Amino acid sequence: MKKTIRLLSITFIFGAFLMSCEGPAGENGLDGMDGANGDPGNDGTAVCMACHNDGTAYAAKVDQFDESAHALGTYYDRPGDCSGCHSTDGYLARMDFTSADEIFDLALSNQSAMSCQTCHTVHVAYDETDWALTFADQVTDPILGLLSENVTSNEFDNINASNMCVQCHQSRDPDGVPSITSTEDVSISHYWGPHHGPQGNILNAAGGVNIVGAASYTGESHKHDCIKCHMPEGNHNLAVSNGSDCNECHGGDVDNYMGTIQAGVKSKLISLGRTLADLGVLDPDTESETVWNGTEHVTTVDTVGYHAMGAGYGGYGPNPVSADLGRCVFNYLIIAEDQSLGVHNPTYINALLDNTITLAESL
Repeated sequence: MKKTIRLLSITFIFGAFLMSCEGPAGENGLDGMDGANGDPGNDGTAVCMACHNDGTAYAAKVDQFDESAHALGTYYDRPGDCSGCHSTDGYLARMDFTSADEIFDLALSNQSAMSCQTCHTVHVAYDETDWALTFADQVTDPILGLLSENVTSNEFDNINASNMCVQCHQSRDPDGVPSITSTEDVSISHYWGPHHGPQGNILNAAGGVNIVGAASYTGESHKHDCIKCHMPEGNHNLAVSNGSDCNECHGGDVDNYMGTIQAGVKSKLISLGRTLADLGVLDPDTESETVWNGTEHVTTVDTVGYHAMGAGYGGYGPNPVSADLGRCVFNYLIIAEDQSLGVHNPTYINALLDNTITLAESL
């Protein structure tokens, strides 16, 4: 008897669940009565099963995304203009803007982290079209609507679906960046410099202060888009997990190719960071590693600074600094924040580093 009651209870609950999953209501009936003669909509289970079926495609992408830096990354409940990239709600709100400046008035009381809905039109048509991208138009304005005359970071190539990535992966145009010819001192602080996602700028061979030097800035924008490298075969963990696509242009041993670029840029970046730290304008983080060289354990230390020294972080540091030092600090920071160690645009990053190192070492 107990088993029978339990079975009936489970059947009732399951039936109630299916009833609650009915499809969207039909259009107004021909006689003016809502839904009287209209299409009653699809069966609820059929609608849901368009994605939530017994296949693994949807589940695999959810699992992959859950391991990504976007899902596990920075705090998402951000105020005002920050929420335009740090939350799903803020990002989608930007779709209705007629001007990028409207982001400064964005105020959201409830925000959610990045999810499927951030990038896809989920639960709109309840069919395969729900996987369409939400915001993939070419970027014509920087995220905060600021246009700096000193830093070329407001022009972006049309990279199709990857335009969605560039909507947020770009540096804000900060105030107080010294132009190439400026001789005025610049006030820096712990928070001064480019924002933390300038990958779109670097891909477009832009974003830094193009200090004049022996290295040429004639390099083109990097031809690859974000999705080609970070989502091979639709992988949603966004990590570069398959270098075979790189063979199309670079050929040979791709891992060795990228490793060579990254080793060279890392060496230059460390050198520039140490020079700027010695000049008192960079606050370095130190990373040490102890390895066995066959005879003894040797500790190596890499100095990688991510913040400018200045008032605003404990009130210490030089403030202001010379225009030349300001240019060098800004270029160091934008290359470090790109985090690709040159891969996103080897020609541009190396030119920027070479000319900046030469200037810094002359100060």
